[in-house]
Amino acid sequence: MGDFNTYNLAFVLRNGRKNKEGKSPVYMRITANGQRAEIAHKRYIHSGNWENKSNKAKGYKSEVKQLNQYLETLKALMSDYHTEMIKMGEEVTAQSLKNKFLGI
Repeated sequence: MGDFNTYNLAFVLRNGRKNKEGKSPVYMRITANGQRAEIAHKRYIHSGNWENKSNKAKGYKSEVKQLNQYLETLKALMSDYHTEMIKMGEEVTAQSLKNKFLGI
């Protein structure tokens, strides 16, 4: 693999898994070196209130602002984990990042 590392983090909706209120769950999708892993966060939103391009909720309600703040916190945390793993010489995979996040 060498020193080449690709890493991307995105938030996506799973429209096929809507809850009773018709809201879709928000998943964190980790892609590292061509491998993908996803984590559910038990956060839900109506698909009409989701902006796919920017990977975040749209609107001005407090619940939207709170969700976006939460997602930004997750993004920063995962970036820190990614940087830490590289510094420690650990193999960076989507699954290893997911495990680190989950405390496994």
